[in-house]
Amino acid sequence: MIQPIDLKNTGLGFCLLVLAAAVPALAEPPARSTVAKSSPSAPLLVRYKLSGGRCADGPCQSTYLIDRSGHIQFTDRSGKTVEKSMSQADLAALLEQINAADYPQIRSNRTDGECPSASDGQDASYTFYTNQGSQSISNCAIKIDPAAAPFARLQEILSRYLSEAQ
Repeated sequence: MIQPIDLKNTGLGFCLLVLAAAVPALAEPPARSTVAKSSPSAPLLVRYKLSGGRCADGPCQSTYLIDRSGHIQFTDRSGKTVEKSMSQADLAALLEQINAADYPQIRSNRTDGECPSASDGQDASYTFYTNQGSQSISNCAIKIDPAAAPFARLQEILSRYLSEAQ
């Protein structure tokens, strides 16, 4: 014959009571984070990254993101992020140059394959998200003409909107 256990006189009863109260809380999904993320709100238009070179307090690195709504995000080597919005006129001009650029021609001007960072310079990598797909260009492989489209327009926009942040 099985004897019933008197849970009132054991610690087991208290443990079961605590466990029963905790189970519903464990079954609930975790609350969503309300922390704002530092990421563009629209599809990307440009990703531009600089790395290498001489910086007194560590590795040099900065990243620029521009999305298709005109949102600009700059992150420096310390992780500090600055966000700005460009005018619709500047966005339209940049978008036009990105989509009209002759990427095969840009890529035809090859380097010797050595990155500028090998001699304390800065490596620059660009990804332009065009209507025909993404176009990635790095100064490790390609001699970039800073006066050519879309590079000159990009630098002009970054200087105008982020001059105090850089």
